[in-house]
Amino acid sequence: MNRGPKVILRSSGEWLTNILSLELGLKPRTTRTLLSLGAIRTPVGISHEIDHYVPEKSTISIYPKPKTYRSIPSQSQVLYQHPYFLVVDKPAGVPTIPSQDNHLETALSLVRKGLHRSIATGPFLVTTRLDVGTHGLVIFARNSEFQKRYLKSISQGKVQKLYYAVVAGWNTEVHGYWKYPLSLKHYLSDPDPKDRSPLSGSEYIRTLQSKSEIPSKFEINPEDYLEKVRSSLMRIAKDESERETDRYCEMIIRSAKDASIDDIALRPFDLAWKSDLITKTKLKCLDIELITGKTHQIRAQLKKEGLFVVGDWLYGSRDLCQPGDLDVFGLCCYSLEFPSGPGTVGFNLLNSL
Repeated sequence: MNRGPKVILRSSGEWLTNILSLELGLKPRTTRTLLSLGAIRTPVGISHEIDHYVPEKSTISIYPKPKTYRSIPSQSQVLYQHPYFLVVDKPAGVPTIPSQDNHLETALSLVRKGLHRSIATGPFLVTTRLDVGTHGLVIFARNSEFQKRYLKSISQGKVQKLYYAVVAGWNTEVHGYWKYPLSLKHYLSDPDPKDRSPLSGSEYIRTLQSKSEIPSKFEINPEDYLEKVRSSLMRIAKDESERETDRYCEMIIRSAKDASIDDIALRPFDLAWKSDLITKTKLKCLDIELITGKTHQIRAQLKKEGLFVVGDWLYGSRDLCQPGDLDVFGLCCYSLEFPSGPGTVGFNLLNSL
């Protein structure tokens, strides 16, 4: 389901279900679903109770069409519990933390499901986020002190983040001459507001597949529209003035090898599908150290080099996506190392499987 706009209603002093039925034509079943997702807010905050009286002149915020996810695991795997933090193996296909319109389908909520009740009710604070389609290691802080220390370590470049990315587009005449370790440095710039996609890449493709129309304010051909979004996300700054407003991005490709069906970056995909893809397409598995951590950085930087992450609609190709799984990428954060006390502590997903 594609994310819809937020609707603001003002109560005349009525029960919530009656207001939503009269104003938006929502049936009780739909209202229950929206309440479970946390897509309805009343003056007391996020509401989960269907029999809820809303006082007169009170404001109600509602997302009638929240973004939902097709495949939700029963829980995220908690790899390690520390008094100050949790190490979690985030699955592909769910966001790391709640969005404004969906508080239920997140890696954080899945973590709570897998913990003992005495722990699950405690605070869990975000330190870093993985894209919806990316899977692998995420750290949740259990108190604000650890969160501040961890974020400070990131800003000081003391957190080592390693990823595996399975990519297509390998050109021996170009990439075959790469020497490792290879540092890639770019400047990531936001699209112009008039060109910015109102939907995520996968949502946009769903719109194309269902042959729905792009919102009227974007009166351009759908394919041109997608290319416009793609081409506007990443560029290399041409002069110093541009660098003042753009975001510096750096990552190091440590090595590259032929991809196999056993690569951890491909674990979210069906065995038959990825076997067929590897047979038909020359895929490489890149070992990447992320030096900076910007939104979509790895995907955008690789696209700039002519490489496309398997499963990535926005920066890649629809031919590289498993049917029915539009929010699943061949991109995995497999190792994290950060300061702890007088030394460092590290976690490697390969040692946990």
